[in-house]
Amino acid sequence: MRARSSLRQSIDAICSLGQLAPESTYTSLVLNCVRANDVEQASRLHAHMESCSFQPSDTYIHNRLLHLYAKSAEAKEARRLFDKMPSRDVFSWNAMLSLFAKCGDHDDLWATFNVMPFRDSISYNTVIAGLTDNGFPKKGLDVFALMLEHGYGPTDHTYVSALRSCSMLSCLTQGKQIHGRMVLSGSLGTNAFLWNALINMYAKCGETGNARWLFDKAPVKNVVSWNSMISAYLEGGLPEMSIELFNEMKLGGLTPDQVTTSNALNAYFETRRVNEARNLFCDIKGKKDKICWTTMIVGYSQSGMEEDALLVFHQMLLDDTRPDSFTISAVISACAKMASLHRGQGLHSKAILIGVNDNLLVSSALIDLYCKCGIIPDARLVFDPMPFRNVVSWNAMIRGYAQNGQNQKALSLYENMAQSKLKPDSWTFLAVLSSCLHANLIEEGQKYFDSMRGKHGIVPTLDHYSCMIHLLGRSGKLDKALDLIEEMPYEPNSLIWSSLLSVCSMKGDIEHGEIAARKLFEMDPLEAGPYIMLSNMYAGHSRWDDVASVRSLMSSRNVKKFAAYSWVELDNKVHKFVSEDQAHPEREQIYMKLHGLIRKLQEEGYAPNTGTVLHNIGEAEKLSSICYHSEKLALVYSLMKLPSEVPIRILKNIRVCADCHLFMKYTSNSLGRYIILRDATRYHHFIGGECSCKDFW
Repeated sequence: MRARSSLRQSIDAICSLGQLAPESTYTSLVLNCVRANDVEQASRLHAHMESCSFQPSDTYIHNRLLHLYAKSAEAKEARRLFDKMPSRDVFSWNAMLSLFAKCGDHDDLWATFNVMPFRDSISYNTVIAGLTDNGFPKKGLDVFALMLEHGYGPTDHTYVSALRSCSMLSCLTQGKQIHGRMVLSGSLGTNAFLWNALINMYAKCGETGNARWLFDKAPVKNVVSWNSMISAYLEGGLPEMSIELFNEMKLGGLTPDQVTTSNALNAYFETRRVNEARNLFCDIKGKKDKICWTTMIVGYSQSGMEEDALLVFHQMLLDDTRPDSFTISAVISACAKMASLHRGQGLHSKAILIGVNDNLLVSSALIDLYCKCGIIPDARLVFDPMPFRNVVSWNAMIRGYAQNGQNQKALSLYENMAQSKLKPDSWTFLAVLSSCLHANLIEEGQKYFDSMRGKHGIVPTLDHYSCMIHLLGRSGKLDKALDLIEEMPYEPNSLIWSSLLSVCSMKGDIEHGEIAARKLFEMDPLEAGPYIMLSNMYAGHSRWDDVASVRSLMSSRNVKKFAAYSWVELDNKVHKFVSEDQAHPEREQIYMKLHGLIRKLQEEGYAPNTGTVLHNIGEAEKLSSICYHSEKLALVYSLMKLPSEVPIRILKNIRVCADCHLFMKYTSNSLGRYIILRDATRYHHFIGGECSCKDFW
């Protein structure tokens, strides 16, 4: 601080004289500015020298100033000085290369390199590193080849940059050639940075075994070495090996940094060891960085623990750690999974406050949030002004339309995407096929499915085949659905057999339904869904002995039936209901209002559909059972608490039954309420007695 103050006083003194000083004085002051990294005083001194028409005897003073400007990314000052220099040497040109590399100015970096009258190894190293760091690894490797061609020997820095380019491009062949050159030239030695670059290159190219061989052979290992190998196992789909190596690192007495910890947290979440991830996170000494916080948020969200993800985000803010776009998008995605509109809107405000609302990741997450909360207009308000959209943004909006029953808009938006020259991916076609499925557009669905491979070079996955099986089967073309399963290039998995079973259940095809159910019983004997669906099929045909057999099989295998429930979020609190719920503190008022509503709707023509009760019981018992489904209780509670102008949002964990669907339609018409119901398959928007699904779900 004292040195900077003294420097400022010296420059104040020389500027106040307003006359030329000796060159030695200028040299000394410039060097002091460089040592203090004081750009402000350097600019003042530079301006004084120009005003006095000072011309140094060589390039030394100007080069020192250029170096300082480049280091501080002061592009305007550096350009002005460089353009006015009476003579330039290789140091001058290299300083400008360093400036453009630091500022991410790829065009000027490349142009300056190409017009340089002379170069040295530093010129090549700067350009290779600059191109690689700024996302142009292919050009970086081209310059590396040019360097060798012109007879300049690569340095350690050259090799590190070139190997990083190979890593970014997954260019194993060239990476191996560089490795060979390093071995032949004896460059490898004990330099940990070179060993780490090689380990990372092999890992990024999918050669995890070679990466581990190098890791074991490395004469010196630092934290970066361990991080590279732990990350390699994680990215290679071997999280258990990541955890094993992480534990080995700790046993060896090396202290993990937050990058190590973040990778270990990811590995624990991928192996569903959530408690161990939580313990590791809590054991972090000192202040946690935003990467660790974000890793926990994403891990909890992907593990179905969205509430925990939001709690961690709250703790992050209390810890005074500023979230970035990755963090905000992860938390918004957690809200989207829960369809938590109130908290999602709060996060939207937070994104605006910290200036990341226009970020591509955040915008795409917001579109997904509003679509999953059934508010398509708000999703469109985010989508339309986006300055740039990638395939994720388009997919979120197309999928949102499809999920909310606006199928023609989904298909129209897909055509707009195609016109924008952006290449669709497999997720795009899942959304498009889903639209065709919900709208029962058989020919269009077949056309889009065929275009995946034929027009876009995308190989359909089992998810796409599942959509087509649903589309064909639900449209009465079960024979074609069966043919498609036979023609698939994959072995049918549980998704395919579940799709067939679902279609058979809708169409009452017990023969093929039994085949699908048996396949599912073999694949996962403890999954309750197939047993329940087959039992319901038998019940629908009054085959009560077969129903009893299925239930006996479930009992003998200890298969647990999952509970159906619905929930609503009111005043930032979640209210959960099960069928015939007796746990809610306001149950008496809820049932009283429900009875009144049922009577009112019956007077208007509503007749409970007891045919959906698949139990061998009397009509009165069926009526009692169907009247108290969880979504009806959630609806009535929302009617009690929300003003008439506020839409009602209900979420259900399984497919809504036909009677409740009918009940929602009558209620929306009778009370003039807008009701949004999200079940396990789609969103239902009930307005004026009609549903967005057109009774096809």
